[in-house]
Amino acid sequence: EYTTGGIAEGVYSVKIGNTRTGESAKPYIEEKFDNIECVGLACDLSTGNVNVVTDQQTFNIDFSLDKGYSISGNIFDFGLAVGIGNINLILYKSLENGNNIKYASFTKSRNIELDELGNVALIGSYQFSGLPEGDYYLVTNNGSNLPFGQDNPEIRGLWIDKLYGDVLCPGSTCDISQGTIITVNAANPSVSDININLTEGAIISGTVFDINKQIVEGININLFNATGNIIGQFKTDSNGIYQTTGLITGSYYLTTSSHVLWLSLIHI
Repeated sequence: EYTTGGIAEGVYSVKIGNTRTGESAKPYIEEKFDNIECVGLACDLSTGNVNVVTDQQTFNIDFSLDKGYSISGNIFDFGLAVGIGNINLILYKSLENGNNIKYASFTKSRNIELDELGNVALIGSYQFSGLPEGDYYLVTNNGSNLPFGQDNPEIRGLWIDKLYGDVLCPGSTCDISQGTIITVNAANPSVSDININLTEGAIISGTVFDINKQIVEGININLFNATGNIIGQFKTDSNGIYQTTGLITGSYYLTTSSHVLWLSLIHI
């Protein structure tokens, strides 16, 4: 049983799964009432179907969940052929015509040798579960340009983000549809060995000071590629230091931003 807090009169969508943090209802398929598959943002929440009237309780907004399909694999260091833990992974779902691609789920590769059930699992292994039938694309993202701003590992490493299909994709800003499609359905309910080999790239790092030469903690460093597309965002640490993830050869722009009254500057 569940009960919401007090809400205003109107028409609502009610959905299973915590979309904003990337947490799903795994191993069950996320649903929107009434029996509408609705994984991540790959569904229409703008069309409500639950009518709420002031001073009345709306009953029987019930869900009957089905277990979903799964995609699993490993993230490897290309040079050493060993697993890499704590790598961010984003899964996108292809809708209808194949050109409409939406965020579906988020996870990290394991940094310990046990999975969520306490079973032995390789470092660098990952699994997405609770997936409805369909075509998916997978990409790593080790900057902070993630859906809804999920927290990133403290140690990001020098890895260049990659789209499954061996496509370099710094900041996950490449054309996702250029990746290799991963299909799950009744004939392929559990797709494994979806592996990605990461290589090291270049980094940009530095320190942020205020006008009095005091270090500034918690300032966002926004990273843009040569065409002006943001490909990452990184915070300064307690020593005012920031570091990007692995980058390919090219030209980049940096800007600062924060929630306090600092004047933001661009560095070229």
